[in-house]
Amino acid sequence: MRPISMPFTAVPLVLGLLSVAGPSRAGESAPARIRPVFTTSRRQSFNNPCRHFIGTAESARGGPDDDQMGVIESPAFVLKRGRHIALVSGGTRAAKVHVALVDAKTGKKLLRWVSRRENNTLQEHVVDTAKLVGREVRVRVVDRATGGWGHVNFGGLFVVEARADR
Repeated sequence: MRPISMPFTAVPLVLGLLSVAGPSRAGESAPARIRPVFTTSRRQSFNNPCRHFIGTAESARGGPDDDQMGVIESPAFVLKRGRHIALVSGGTRAAKVHVALVDAKTGKKLLRWVSRRENNTLQEHVVDTAKLVGREVRVRVVDRATGGWGHVNFGGLFVVEARADR
């Protein structure tokens, strides 16, 4: 796997490009502050292939905080390949916690990934993006939930390379 657009290794560069919006905690109306947006948390095995990942429950104090909420969006990028792997874990309430691929111009949700089980180990979601090649998109990480498993973890979107022996 080779990361595209969002490898989460150059955190200062990527942090400057992401937008975070929405209430940050239940009952608040101020802009979201999911801190830290990028984490290197080792409080358990997230099974992340990169050093950093997005964990909406990871707090600056080092423990989980499922009352944090917000929407995190990547810079726009053009899909150049027809197959990817998205790494996602966390809660299973699809309407409230998910990662989506959205059209960069309209914001329309094109694809959505949700954790298959309430677990923090990043799960591979094989994504067929063949019909979206050439389209400008953004990755949107959505956390609109509080309480137990009211979070999402995103380890990146990776290109599936064609095998050389074919």
